[in-house]
Amino acid sequence: MGGSQSEREDKVSMELNEEIIQSMEVGMAFRDYNGRISLMDFHKTSSYLVIASDDKSIRLYDVASASCLKTINSKKNGVDLVCLFAFMMLPVQAV
Repeated sequence: MGGSQSEREDKVSMELNEEIIQSMEVGMAFRDYNGRISLMDFHKTSSYLVIASDDKSIRLYDVASASCLKTINSKKNGVDLVCLFAFMMLPVQAV
């Protein structure tokens, strides 16, 4: 994805109003999981997305290729928080 970090932050920062929400369409669908997603986070400067699900799993996606890169199961403790940091490309789990 092109552009500097400050340019990307400008692009993703906007106020949502009813007109904008009504004009939105589905951009991409990930069909490898159809359960409830409880948490998600997009990486600020890359095309990664991390999600936490009710099945106590963490999934890391590459949005550009619409593919799941990794699934981590956390059956014992579950998942309370997921986030991606600019200096690392792995999801962080906090219990």
